[in-house]
Amino acid sequence: MPTALQLRLGRQLTVLREEVGLTWEQAAAHLGVHPGTVRRLELGQAGKPKAMAVRTLLELYRVPGEEVAGFMEQVKQANTAEWWNEFRDVLPEGFGSFVSLEGAASLIRAYEPHSIPALLQTEDYARALFRTDHPAASDKELDRRVELVLERQRQALTGRAAPPTLWVVMDERALRWSYGGAAVMGPQIERLIADVERPNVQLQIQRHAAGAYSAKQGPFTLFRFVTAPELPDYVYVDNLTGGEYLQQRTSPYLESLDRMSAAAVPLKHTQEFLRDIHQRKWAQPEVSKMHEVSESGNTNGEVA
Repeated sequence: MPTALQLRLGRQLTVLREEVGLTWEQAAAHLGVHPGTVRRLELGQAGKPKAMAVRTLLELYRVPGEEVAGFMEQVKQANTAEWWNEFRDVLPEGFGSFVSLEGAASLIRAYEPHSIPALLQTEDYARALFRTDHPAASDKELDRRVELVLERQRQALTGRAAPPTLWVVMDERALRWSYGGAAVMGPQIERLIADVERPNVQLQIQRHAAGAYSAKQGPFTLFRFVTAPELPDYVYVDNLTGGEYLQQRTSPYLESLDRMSAAAVPLKHTQEFLRDIHQRKWAQPEVSKMHEVSESGNTNGEVA
């Protein structure tokens, strides 16, 4: 899966080619390459785009000279090493594309049934979550994974001049499952209470009492690019073996998010709901491991 910059450049080249009525084969003949090379370039699958090839195509597509410079700047950016390359040691395979989409999207909508979304996690919560998911990891590896989460937050939310709207529907269980006990969960809930004050953060809770959920699958994320209309919506579906990126079958996921949002706690009541969870569950002395096991059958179960 390519980066957001490669996808955008490829889509723009597709539009330009179609506007002048040329086929992949004709464009490829002009470049002296196989048609598959042009196709991969347009799909963002050619790796780092070659500046000379792009410039030649722009001339073929009769792009005005004053616009060529803008395209070539995009080529330069697409060829620049992304910030997450320094986290290759802990970045899951194929997840660099997710981080790229996350940092470029204008709207991020997500369903999260199991844990607090990474973009809203405290440092201590992220560490406790990773320690649970990777029990054999060294302290150094855990530190690196936490650093990646914090940098994702900066790149996608706090460090952008125009941050995206983040709209998440969470399962109530994610607020009740104990990662690190009250000493971790209390500040994490407090962080969420503060985050929903931000105009670009919309958090809704799917209550147990709401009954059957419209999303029976695991977590997924939808990315929309208002400032890059060339790009379609993308959906990332998380699973145990990694994840899947969808471009053409995103409508069911958007509809599912809409149904869950309609059934969830209204946005105006989210803070009240979070404060109630915090007061009744996490503003108390840390519950014992024995109690957690007795209530859930595992060490990270729901605290009653």
